Amino acid sequence: MHHLISSFSFIKPCEVYLKAKTCFPYMVVNSLATSYLTSVQVCMCIERLVATIMIKKYEAYSGHLVWLLITVAIVLMGTLIYTTFAEVPLDEDFLTCISIPALASQKTNRNFLILISLNFLSIISLGALNFMNQKYRVKIYKDSLNEVKQRSLIMYAYSVPYFTCLLPILMMFILSQGIKSRNQSINQLVSHATSGVTGSNNYFNDLRKAWQ
Repeated sequence: MHHLISSFSFIKPCEVYLKAKTCFPYMVVNSLATSYLTSVQVCMCIERLVATIMIKKYEAYSGHLVWLLITVAIVLMGTLIYTTFAEVPLDEDFLTCISIPALASQKTNRNFLILISLNFLSIISLGALNFMNQKYRVKIYKDSLNEVKQRSLIMYAYSVPYFTCLLPILMMFILSQGIKSRNQSINQLVSHATSGVTGSNNYFNDLRKAWQ
């Protein structure tokens, strides 16, 4: 959704033509933010699941669990980016480096649905684990942390999936408003008669001005 909004709201997209091999690093960096959020939420679910089910072994193996979760996050981020841009030819033309490739748009929609599904599962699993933690009074982190820090970390862990699910809805609203605003500005500029050769020339001249 970030790519779509950036593509539609870019002011002068007709001034720059680039190749995919030039834009590829920028596309990867833009994709890291979304994939990072999903990876962190999945790791939170795994950590809470292990802490709830394996209470006695949690403290002993917490160090190994950290490295495992880091590996899972890196693999998830790499997989999401690879599945999006793997088959994009490097000689494909681009208007801007913040726009998504045409061949990757369908994969982006598929990955978007996967991310929403993972967020939904995160909410369900974290809610269930929160109930189990309250029932058995399992401590979330090490005993050295005071109660205020523990409560802050718990609130953060359980609030991230909710806000991440609301983010696509907010971005879709911004996208629709941006498209509507741009269409209105184009319609206001295209004020000449469009009949005949002179009218069509006036139409294209005004349309060209709308992109400047």
